[in-house]
Amino acid sequence: IKARVKYQKRQWTVDQVTQIKLKYSYEEVFTVLGVDDTDFHLEILQKIAKNNRVKLETANGGEEAVKKVSQKAEQGLLFHLILMDIIMPDLDGYEATKEIRSYEKHNKLPACYIVGLTADQGEQVKANSLKCGMNECLNKPLKAEQLQRLIQIVAVSYTHL
Repeated sequence: IKARVKYQKRQWTVDQVTQIKLKYSYEEVFTVLGVDDTDFHLEILQKIAKNNRVKLETANGGEEAVKKVSQKAEQGLLFHLILMDIIMPDLDGYEATKEIRSYEKHNKLPACYIVGLTADQGEQVKANSLKCGMNECLNKPLKAEQLQRLIQIVAVSYTHL
């Protein structure tokens, strides 16, 4: 039985994803934005990203995240993945995601894969995450295996075999 990864109406076998993983160094082509209002959580994301050879930029809240997305786009660059804390004091993850989706739509940019991160394991939080435009929601703390899975899902959408 071959496992399949689905993203943007494409189906890839695990073998194809592994080939992509071996062909490209994520550090060279893959940029993640980690968004959290707590330095401790950003440090955890930094360590996981470093261990997975992924370039991680950070934002200390929703407002800064929206600003970084627009600044990157103005340079002709995009984040491939955004790891967004949901509960933040300035602009929460839901509102930041809505603003990012609006910016992408207005500027005709491809939609970045946004993952909500939360300590709350309730179903309502996950439903609200999807409703605001996030692609999925995971519980904190993020594990290295989860980041690796997200990288594989998103990498195949940016790579042509």
